Amino acid sequence: MTTTPARVLVVCTGNICRSPAAAALLRAQLSSYGIDVGSAGTAAVVGAPMTPQMRRLVEEAGADAEHAAVQLRRPAVAAADLVLTGTAEHRGYAVRLAPGAVRRSFTLREFARLIADAEVDQRLTPAERVAALAAHAQSHRRASGGDDIADPFGGTQGGYDQTFAAIRGAVGVIADRVVGGRVPRVSPRRAPATD
Repeated sequence: MTTTPARVLVVCTGNICRSPAAAALLRAQLSSYGIDVGSAGTAAVVGAPMTPQMRRLVEEAGADAEHAAVQLRRPAVAAADLVLTGTAEHRGYAVRLAPGAVRRSFTLREFARLIADAEVDQRLTPAERVAALAAHAQSHRRASGGDDIADPFGGTQGGYDQTFAAIRGAVGVIADRVVGGRVPRVSPRRAPATD
């Protein structure tokens, strides 16, 4: 029996910092469970790779940092089982493109917060849990500020570090809930030994 993969779409502005980093971390932990993860930008620097600062952090976390930025389009939003965004503004942009996605679109940190204590039905596959967790989050959604993830572009390495820490924390919660505690933890890559 084959199951249909779940589609997760991560959105930010240029698609060169926040969304590709979150997508890379999610992909590293969820792709073997039948979950496809992509990313796009509301004003993408089309074809550009991740910024060097973010790429280094993603690689140090043990995830694949290969990336080429793409512009967010309506079909991608409409096809996604779950849309995760860097900010509430990004979420609004995505929902304006595909209004039907409103109930399955959240900021990354909002979604992590709303599902952190959700009970996971162990009979569901991880791909099925994506939709179940989105429904849970929608039913528990309350107005709350502070869920946006700051854009580090053009800033200091410290800004990138803070943004990456916020992304990694949210991704850890999401991955754990989706796979029911069976997450293969992404471990930092070891630097080659030197003499």
